[in-house]
Amino acid sequence: HMPIYNHIVALFSFASGLEAWDSLLVIGFLYSIFGVLIMYLIIREFNKDIALISLPLAVFLYVRNFNIIYTWGVWDLVMATSLLLASIWMLNNMHLRYWPIAFAILASGVALTHISEAIFLVIFIALFLAIKLFKKLTLQEIKKLILAGILTIIFSFYYLVIFKVGYGADGVSSELKYQAPEWFDVILTQFGWVLPIIAAGII
Repeated sequence: HMPIYNHIVALFSFASGLEAWDSLLVIGFLYSIFGVLIMYLIIREFNKDIALISLPLAVFLYVRNFNIIYTWGVWDLVMATSLLLASIWMLNNMHLRYWPIAFAILASGVALTHISEAIFLVIFIALFLAIKLFKKLTLQEIKKLILAGILTIIFSFYYLVIFKVGYGADGVSSELKYQAPEWFDVILTQFGWVLPIIAAGII
């Protein structure tokens, strides 16, 4: 399986003295909070008012059907999502010092935490570059992107090889049976009185 989440949890457990199962939950919740804050920064770059209004809605990540993420152990997805959001924020801030290294660390972190988010990041980068082409990428930006891409491959190469010859080659064993709890899907009606506010934000 993708290694980063387990490594972070193990390090946290040794450093803090908490048991591994407690550390799993603590790190999961911490990265969900990091993801909320990063999402706030992304929205804030476009509209500060909307960013402030949307921030309290993050409480829904910890109630009702959203709890499936934490109670059923989808913790690596939480970490990968927060790293994915951080990578997206970095894409829009290419002026930062040491950008290629910082972006490569975040992007490879996504790949080493949960592959599906890495695929989404690749698609997002492709769309981002397609839009940027209309605005003309500078030579400096192109150099930064190439360097970041090379570093990302170097940082995550060892696991990508494992993934290719493991899950990528054979998929999940058909002998494994996974029984999800009933009614765990998140649907819009669960937002209750907040739903009109969400609809207004979408419009």
